[in-house]
Amino acid sequence: MKQIFGILSFLLFFAVSGFAQQSPVKWEGNVKHVKGNQYEVTLVATMQTGWYIYSQYMESGGPVPTKITFFDAGVKPTSIAEEFSDYRKEGFDELFEMEIIKFGKQVKFVQTIEVPEGLESIDGHVMYMSCDDEQCLPPKRQKFNLSLNDVTFSLM
Repeated sequence: MKQIFGILSFLLFFAVSGFAQQSPVKWEGNVKHVKGNQYEVTLVATMQTGWYIYSQYMESGGPVPTKITFFDAGVKPTSIAEEFSDYRKEGFDELFEMEIIKFGKQVKFVQTIEVPEGLESIDGHVMYMSCDDEQCLPPKRQKFNLSLNDVTFSLM
């Protein structure tokens, strides 16, 4: 009996661990110098089949909207962040019982920012929530670091 309990506990541990590590969204990105102190930040989310993330422009009371945050003082958005996707779905959602905008497969978020003189890198995160037709995962924050000297991008 102890062996059966031990085996079941072991299997349950790995099942829960696997669920906790589930990440149906992968992020990539880049930064491009525009002019002067202006840069264009592009974040690309790629979702596993059947998974979605939500627009930045959502009414309250539903899914958590995607939000890009820059931590460094003096970093200012110079435009609204744009969303580009061939997989945009807009309309009434049965799960949330409201009108929503969600993206499947892939979506690109493009934000133009102005940075203070002498700033060499930018830290921030993108917060998002992912759902499929049966479940929603808790909102997640994906940290990023932008090096303005090398114009490289890394996700942490």
